[in-house]
Amino acid sequence: MSVLGKIRGFWKPTGVRVATVAGVFTVVGALIGRSWCGGSRPGAAAEQRVRQEQQVSPTSVVDQTVSLAPTQTQTVNVGPSVEQFAQLLHNELAPVVSAIQPRAQTQPAANIERLLSEAVAASARNDFDETLRLVPAEVAERQISLVVEMLQLRGYAFYARCEWKEALGCYDLVLANRPDDWNAKVLSANCELSLRRLPEALARCAEIVSHFAQLVEQEGHTELRYELAVSLNRRGLVLANQGKLEDAVRDHDKAIQLCTQLVEHEPSTQLRNALGLCFDGRGGALYKLRKFDDATRDLDKAVQLRAQLVENEGRAEFRDFFAGSLTSRGGALWVQGKLNDAIRDQDKAVQLYTQLVEQEGRSALRSDFAGSLNNRGLVLGAQGRLDDAIRDYNKAVELGTQLVEKEGRTEFRDDLELVRRNLAAARKAKGEHP
Repeated sequence: MSVLGKIRGFWKPTGVRVATVAGVFTVVGALIGRSWCGGSRPGAAAEQRVRQEQQVSPTSVVDQTVSLAPTQTQTVNVGPSVEQFAQLLHNELAPVVSAIQPRAQTQPAANIERLLSEAVAASARNDFDETLRLVPAEVAERQISLVVEMLQLRGYAFYARCEWKEALGCYDLVLANRPDDWNAKVLSANCELSLRRLPEALARCAEIVSHFAQLVEQEGHTELRYELAVSLNRRGLVLANQGKLEDAVRDHDKAIQLCTQLVEHEPSTQLRNALGLCFDGRGGALYKLRKFDDATRDLDKAVQLRAQLVENEGRAEFRDFFAGSLTSRGGALWVQGKLNDAIRDQDKAVQLYTQLVEQEGRSALRSDFAGSLNNRGLVLGAQGRLDDAIRDYNKAVELGTQLVEKEGRTEFRDDLELVRRNLAAARKAKGEHP
């Protein structure tokens, strides 16, 4: 078993879950067309001009973001982000990785190279007995094992930094050597999702769900209910991003049922946070189905779970999840015209992301921060506060430009373009040249 072989969270129901959805600039929607809020109020004319042209980041995938459609002409994206799942994994694996001790190798690298050189020479002489003697099976297997563990560690490091392509490359190499490494399969599915490769992500997710469903439902391994819940929630996120909303809701329903049972039995912080992610996911799918009351109830539950963890229990490590749920609920409230409630959620989310990204250096959350700023800009624009909206859009563009144009994160390119359109629409509404 590799050093990261049975990491808690993939194998034990009390551990951290890593289901994911990709999508970036969380909770956001496109405002195109008629007002969703009747009546007249200060700034209503400006709001109407902004809402005719504004669009919100699609976050077409990711733990993580589900596209919502409140009207035929308006959309909002709600759901957790991949960066949040990466942080959840990081919290779980950090102590495991730090506990790894350097291994005493019976064959130093120089000796291995010498043996390989001698084995090549023996093979060239057709002396295959000598070749096998020089490179016995146990030596070859030990080196393969070490290489796989190095790939797992590199993959984990890339994953924690949200560098999905690099992480996926490592996990694909792990799976080439260990096809039944379910940790690598789970993480590779998350990477595919965050990279918005939906068909590939769905294929991997289907295999993972089938595996754990077989173990839990047919073979009676109830200790793996957590893994089944996580895999169902992950697949639900992919399905929702493919527009298969009824199928997505069915997966989320089952995931919530399993997670609720586990929390009732053992209300650990990680399990409660995982339940919040399930509510985030189903809330997004229900919203896109235009079941706004049901969606809001789910998002309320997600916020309540994170508020309990962060504000009442002092679990600061869940602040990014709390911010994500607030951003999602704020987007849902905004699209229903509940602007005062929406701005409270968005203000709090931006405050949390500001602390995490700018004060604590959590650079992996920059895309979520940009999404939160973009969403608050939408609410501010709807309130007629165009100067404040433009300020938020400018900050979101700055963050997105850093990711896309300076760091080559092309998966965020469409999100950046939509935020730029929102900024141009707000400037136009204010009478400025874009």
